[in-house]
Amino acid sequence: SVDPLYPMLEGQVALLSCGLLTPAESVRLLQALYASRLYCPRRHSFLLYPDRPLPGFFARNRLDAEALALPLVRRLLALGCEVRTLSRRVALVGPDAQETQHFQGDLRDEALLARACEGVDTVFHLAAYAHVNQHDLEQMRATNVEGTRALLTAAQQSGVRRIVFFSSVHADDTQKALTAYGSAKREAEELLLAAAREGKIEVCCLRPANVYGLGM
Repeated sequence: SVDPLYPMLEGQVALLSCGLLTPAESVRLLQALYASRLYCPRRHSFLLYPDRPLPGFFARNRLDAEALALPLVRRLLALGCEVRTLSRRVALVGPDAQETQHFQGDLRDEALLARACEGVDTVFHLAAYAHVNQHDLEQMRATNVEGTRALLTAAQQSGVRRIVFFSSVHADDTQKALTAYGSAKREAEELLLAAAREGKIEVCCLRPANVYGLGM
């Protein structure tokens, strides 16, 4: 299902600055903004996000069976696919636990990757050191670049047909200078795409933006 997001300023600013609105439409939008919760009379300014009640820690971190399910895994299982997962966690704890073959360990463990990739047709690569953790740049590159390199090697040696890589919008260097996270993601993309150009494996790189979902 698609549900409306709570009010936020970015969309309104984007619409005002894109040049698509007529002057009259822009005035009406500004009047609506002043009448909305995005305007703070006390500050005589607008809020990026208006104040809203938020659930406490325990409410945000109590997950039911549906929340524990991994959407991609559930979708693949529904399509009748045999699914393997690899993560740093000892084991899955949701409803996927009994329906998948789980491998636990480091993304750079070549022996583990070889076992996980054996007989596999398609790899969905979602593992990453997230951009919110940029305090450890060495670990970021080790995971996002060298981890991807190790996975690519294992996939090629095991005869995997395709890798679907979940990169990031931060890897797009046509708009602005890349962050350390964006650079690492971009380098990982280039590793995979180079192998694809050489005909060694099929590659699909996706660049999702910020993800909205449970707990956001």
